[in-house]
Amino acid sequence: MNPQPLDTASAESLLAFWRDAGVEACYEDAPVDRTHVAPPPAVKAVAKATASVTVLPATGDALSEARRLAAGADTLEALGQAIAQFEGCPLRGMGAKQAVFCRGNPEAEVLIVGEGPGAEEDQGGQPFIGKAGRLLDRMLAEAGLEGRVFITNTVFWR
Repeated sequence: MNPQPLDTASAESLLAFWRDAGVEACYEDAPVDRTHVAPPPAVKAVAKATASVTVLPATGDALSEARRLAAGADTLEALGQAIAQFEGCPLRGMGAKQAVFCRGNPEAEVLIVGEGPGAEEDQGGQPFIGKAGRLLDRMLAEAGLEGRVFITNTVFWR
């Protein structure tokens, strides 16, 4: 949608408003002819995409081991230790420094589940402690939920 050109009186009124508002500079040094429509850029041919497939190890044994470790954990702390010891997730060997399990109040009525840790969470060992986590904490505080939530991830390694 192209804007309609301003008549002289409207343009002068707008310029006066900007001057009164303290606008002292233009964004561009040269005027721009907004009535001229540039032709669309030429479409370049795209090379055919090729996909590489990474073959991951079979998950049957890893799932059995994960279930066994989880079933043996009778406390949240024990579950965190089991997750830290679990070696069946390929992400663990792809640069993760540590497992990122949970933070917050385990007795909370509100559970927040994120997707996976970022670099700051991997470094700190807790979910949502990076920039997004600080924003989340401010939002929860404004909602009156500070200290009343439990936070974890679906994936525990970066």
